[in-house]
Amino acid sequence: MPRISDSEAISIGLAHQRQGQPEKAEKVFRGILKRNPDNIDALDLLGWLKYESGSHREALDLLKKANDLDTRLGPKLKTARNTLIGQSLTSLCRYDEAAIAFKKALEFDPESAVTLTNLGTAYLKAGDARSAAKYLFRALEVDESMMPAINNLGVALRLLNRTGAAAKLFRRATRLHPEKADLWFNLGNAFKDLGRLSNAVNAYKEALTRPACPAWVKVFLRLCLASLCRWDDLAQFDAEMETARQQARVNEQAPKEPPALFAMRCMDPLENLAIARAWSEGIEKTETASVSNVQAFVDKWRDPGRRPVIGYVFNDFKNHQIKNFVLSLAAHHRRFQFEIKAFAGGTADGSFLRRKIEAAFESFFDISHLSAADAARVIESHGVDILIDLSGHSSGNRLDVFAHRPAPIQASHFGFPGTTGAAFIDYLFTDRVVTPGPVEDHISEVPVYLPGTFKPQVYPRGEIPVPGTRADMGLPDDGTVICCFSKTLLIDPSLFDVWMDCLHAIPGSVLWLSRCNPETQANLQERAGQRGIDPGRVVFARRTAKKEQHLGRLRHADFAVDTNLWRDHTAVSDALWAGVPVVSVAGTHFASRTSASVLSAVGLQELVASDFGEYKDLVVRLATDVAWRKEIAGRLNEQRISSGAFDVRLHVRHLETAYREMWETLQSGEAPQAIDVPRLLERQQRATTRLDSD
Repeated sequence: MPRISDSEAISIGLAHQRQGQPEKAEKVFRGILKRNPDNIDALDLLGWLKYESGSHREALDLLKKANDLDTRLGPKLKTARNTLIGQSLTSLCRYDEAAIAFKKALEFDPESAVTLTNLGTAYLKAGDARSAAKYLFRALEVDESMMPAINNLGVALRLLNRTGAAAKLFRRATRLHPEKADLWFNLGNAFKDLGRLSNAVNAYKEALTRPACPAWVKVFLRLCLASLCRWDDLAQFDAEMETARQQARVNEQAPKEPPALFAMRCMDPLENLAIARAWSEGIEKTETASVSNVQAFVDKWRDPGRRPVIGYVFNDFKNHQIKNFVLSLAAHHRRFQFEIKAFAGGTADGSFLRRKIEAAFESFFDISHLSAADAARVIESHGVDILIDLSGHSSGNRLDVFAHRPAPIQASHFGFPGTTGAAFIDYLFTDRVVTPGPVEDHISEVPVYLPGTFKPQVYPRGEIPVPGTRADMGLPDDGTVICCFSKTLLIDPSLFDVWMDCLHAIPGSVLWLSRCNPETQANLQERAGQRGIDPGRVVFARRTAKKEQHLGRLRHADFAVDTNLWRDHTAVSDALWAGVPVVSVAGTHFASRTSASVLSAVGLQELVASDFGEYKDLVVRLATDVAWRKEIAGRLNEQRISSGAFDVRLHVRHLETAYREMWETLQSGEAPQAIDVPRLLERQQRATTRLDSD
């Protein structure tokens, strides 16, 4: 039987493809390439097949080879192939290269709305919102109904702080494509950014009624309901979430509620661990190990003469707390002992502080545009020994990178108040207050106990000026001012009712809250009225332009009160740094004990209540026992400087002690063990004392 020609074989392969038999088509195309490795048609067709099957890396290799070999001038083929190369690169999260491929495709068809959209989307995913908007605008000039272009342009405009324009675009998009859940989701996000929270709630609810609804819609819907203090709606929503969680457990399915959201409504540490573990297991299943395993590093680890390499992975550049902490890490690490590298998972915001952070580290790498596997390869290639996650289960985290095990030691710190539940995270930085007693059933990691508080805050030193008078702040000259400048999403009805009981018990007192959405303010004042309190006694502070102004105005308050369930560590630290005592209540899970941690660190553990009854008693005593309040405030002002709660330099020294212990444990071949930094410091002090005496 005579051998068929390559062109005949191509026809047979195409027939198999049309008949829905990709395996047979692949076999034919591979047979052609075995005989003739440079057959361009077979390379193109097999590349397309592999792209369709999800084998993007192999598809890319085939299509690039076809491109290199092809000298034909057919613009349609060139456009199609470069588009497919760009799509393969996009699937591999190689967005900069994808943009180059899409630009080549545009050379052959400059008015292609699809290619313009693909190019704009690649720029958007690479973090270049300005270039993304340029090409997405062009796509809509060609085809104003191009849904992906509308959607992604709206996202780009939000990133460029043109949120009003983004909202108009998403509203137009939902009219054109009302069936698309992601358009409603993005419309809700734009409304949320604009402070139009009720509109955001309505958009999120529309998204939930559509198929293929993004998982994060419920997260943002709950946050908006909580921010609005629409507590009846919130209670119904939480009940539905709990029913869904219990049903998922019965069906042995992974929970859809993210760990951060669950921690805001449940203080059971075992349940929080279960949720975190399920999410981390989902990440592990999605990612396939792409770098060397632990044994591959062993020779390098046992070189005692080199500096251990510490790598920090962080993502949230909108969070000034994270920015300041990372900058302080870079400033205070002892470079003669450790080599410090940073890996940024969040899109660069172009801010002055971001540029300072980039310059502060010995090495700085932007991994925001990389897939988890590629980011892990970058980290592994730079010889990181101890990799620190600063995000945990917060939004936009890069735990997917850690799932690839790019470093022999991996730990979590600072950004998320709780366990990751991840088998690929070895250590969790904590302290004896947030994780008291046996912790094996509460966290999946090995604990690293730090002295004082696990999470210090960064503040400028020097005197804090007090702006204006109480009257300037809308506060009474006389009477007790009780403040809470936490976000309203952290206020729950049971806590607010306790605050109203305190106002009842303290004549002439006012509750001073941070200014928020007008509807939220109305809801809170209405609730006050229902509890028999004049709504005018709930006062809302004007916004301040600078942190220093906020810290200064705090000193008009007599004392502050903390939130429930998810403690506001930042608001509590702000008040304490300003010299304002804070009353908190210790919960049972990590997120509900962070304020107790910082209060204990400054020596004010007597202001940490065990329940709401004791909480109310402490508030009333602070208001009525002026001598005790002055004694507490005086002690705070003496101790806030000397305590470690606001000393990041000292905190970095404690981290370095822990890193050295991790490093030595690794070199000894032992499994990670609990690290008690205060005990290690005592041991070091005794050794130093003996040397001095000798």
